[in-house]
Amino acid sequence: MKRPLPRRAHAGRQLIIATALACFLPAAAHTATADSKLETSLIISNSGDQSESPAITYAGNTIGITWGEREDQKISTAIGSPDTPPARDSSTKTGSNTKTQTPDIAADAAGNLHLTYTTDNNIYYQYKPAGAGWQGAVRVGSDDYPNPSRIAVAPNGRIWIIWRETSGHRIGFRYSDTHGASWSSGSADGVVAKYPANMIGIDIAIGSDGIPHVVWYVIEANSQKGDIFVADWNGSSFQTSKITTNNNKLFDQDPTIAIDKDNVQHVVFRRRLSESPQQWAVFYASRRPDAGWENYTPLEIMNGDMQYSPSIGLDEAGSLYAGYSKPITGNERRIILLSKLPAQSVWVSQAISSGRRDYRPVIVGTAQGNLKAHIAYQQGIIGANDEDEIVYARYHFGPLPQAINADPVFGAGSTSAPSVSVSFANLAGNPTQVRWKWGAAPSDTSSDSGGWQPYTSPLSIALPSSAASCSTLALYAQVRNSDAIDTSVASASITYDGAVQASATLANPHGSAGLARYVQGAQGGDSAFTRESVINVQISDSGDCSALQSFSIGGRQESWPADAAAVARTALVDLTTLGQQQIPIQIRDSLQNTISQTMSFTYDPRSPNDSEGAGAPQYRSGSLSIDGSNNIIQHLQFHNVDVLDTIYQAATGKPFWGVWATVSPQLYSEDQINSQDSPLQWAAIAVPQPSASFDLDLSLATGQDGGDLTHYEGTYYVYIKFLDGAGNPSSKTLISEPVTLDTGYQIPKNFLPSISK
Repeated sequence: MKRPLPRRAHAGRQLIIATALACFLPAAAHTATADSKLETSLIISNSGDQSESPAITYAGNTIGITWGEREDQKISTAIGSPDTPPARDSSTKTGSNTKTQTPDIAADAAGNLHLTYTTDNNIYYQYKPAGAGWQGAVRVGSDDYPNPSRIAVAPNGRIWIIWRETSGHRIGFRYSDTHGASWSSGSADGVVAKYPANMIGIDIAIGSDGIPHVVWYVIEANSQKGDIFVADWNGSSFQTSKITTNNNKLFDQDPTIAIDKDNVQHVVFRRRLSESPQQWAVFYASRRPDAGWENYTPLEIMNGDMQYSPSIGLDEAGSLYAGYSKPITGNERRIILLSKLPAQSVWVSQAISSGRRDYRPVIVGTAQGNLKAHIAYQQGIIGANDEDEIVYARYHFGPLPQAINADPVFGAGSTSAPSVSVSFANLAGNPTQVRWKWGAAPSDTSSDSGGWQPYTSPLSIALPSSAASCSTLALYAQVRNSDAIDTSVASASITYDGAVQASATLANPHGSAGLARYVQGAQGGDSAFTRESVINVQISDSGDCSALQSFSIGGRQESWPADAAAVARTALVDLTTLGQQQIPIQIRDSLQNTISQTMSFTYDPRSPNDSEGAGAPQYRSGSLSIDGSNNIIQHLQFHNVDVLDTIYQAATGKPFWGVWATVSPQLYSEDQINSQDSPLQWAAIAVPQPSASFDLDLSLATGQDGGDLTHYEGTYYVYIKFLDGAGNPSSKTLISEPVTLDTGYQIPKNFLPSISK
């Protein structure tokens, strides 16, 4: 079990009047069970002075309480343990006006106590090592009549003190890494927040992550009146946001904050629902790490003026406690304890005081063998000579429930099904109910299970409907029985793979660019065409998250090669069928997700006889003009081109795919061009939008020896044939007029950035 986190709480002081109206249903509709009881109640101040404004803390098996003595301007303390009622420990003359400059106290994991109070314009700190007395006061800093100051201690020992200056326009801070010997304002100049309105009701808490969180509300009449704020430390400064925003319709006041062992922040505050007649509610909200505020819940609704701040506390077992002062009749008030124990889904209410005027409760919880709430509050002694006293009460909820646990486990690392089987491991206790949620811990207000369900193992749970293929899904599950709840909320992850992540493509066997002679046919063409007895097929793994298992092409099945990113195969063509053909392709992964598709291609074999309707396109007419500039790159313009290719046009609706071009200083006849021993080397060039007229640029070095482009002076002829998608060339050739390059002809240059070391 983790060490208990420092607990601290203090009393509120403000009475605010505003106008708002709303209706809520309270969450705390239950009363305490028969096993619960008020175990101890005693006055710990025992003073003839006005004892007021208690604060309480717990950590390291130590309960510390502090309060003020108004007339004597003293700060008093009392110390106890979860099972030993606190006894008055000290009373220090400070000169404080404890009516407004109230003290605060915090314990650390070793049981050391840390105290802060303010006097006039100064903020002070005192330290009490476990088993020793209080050391002398250290001045932390100064401000304009700071009131009040609040303190919290991080797990690493850093001590944080915050305060509000008298106008409420600034909340200040200091921290100490030297056990209180010296104090720093950090890089934020010691400022939590500045605001041109009255910030009031400040509180601070720190979780196991060491991050302080400060809360307050705005009291002045502006657009943010009654809004509750939180400031979170980011390592160098405090970042401010809102917990509630009311737009002057409601009035929220006096937030107090506590943080549990999982760094979930819990806040209670009071909300005025109606001004006439007076109606108030105790509200609760929480925030998980890296999430927004949620679980806004009215815990109690009361008639009359609530008047004082509620308080929140918690314990190591995951119990939540809240306390408030409930108006009865006249000046009479009672302290009400609200609790939500680990096994409870609702808040439970119990009255714990019977005085005439009980108010300003503060609360912490302990779970050392038994669940107990420890409350300190101010009690008015109405009609007596004595003034207010501080009362300590301990409420016993029974033995600590037996630990309960069940961690979700998936039978496989991935699934393609819409639901998944979940078993549970590391069982402890006797779970009877379970709830779950994808992506976050379930709560009373948010779950994917529809609340608590009967516990069974294994359990079939539907995946989120929004799950994308190849996404990793985290399932959070929580169990409970009638005595305990699993506060750890374990999770397990599974990969959802609802489809094959792979693709198949067809490729022309002669699709790669290059030069070729007439008798060979073109190196180029449409990817979905072939003039050969095969068509190329490539299947690529697009990162299938459960691994490809097998594939088949044309009914021939193969296992997927280990660690292969792609496979390339050839599929046989039906040589008896000209035009469009089809190949069935299937790809399967290890979860049996399957892609089944039929891919189409066109078989267009080469035939020197154009009249057969296959092979060479029929180039019937057209003209070619060249710009004739003294540039190795010539701009070609085609006019009135007429090409007929029955198969290609039927498949694509285009007259031809592109042109086959070459350049030579020799003028050849058609017979020489198409002869077996023709020296011409041709390059395939795609024409994106083939039509009767089109343009393209061509280098006069095309089809020649290449090499240095500076020695091409001379006269050249451009030869053009037309290509279909299979790379079949027309037998007829379009030949340009001669074009001459003179000495000094232009060669285009591409300039690259100069890179030097």
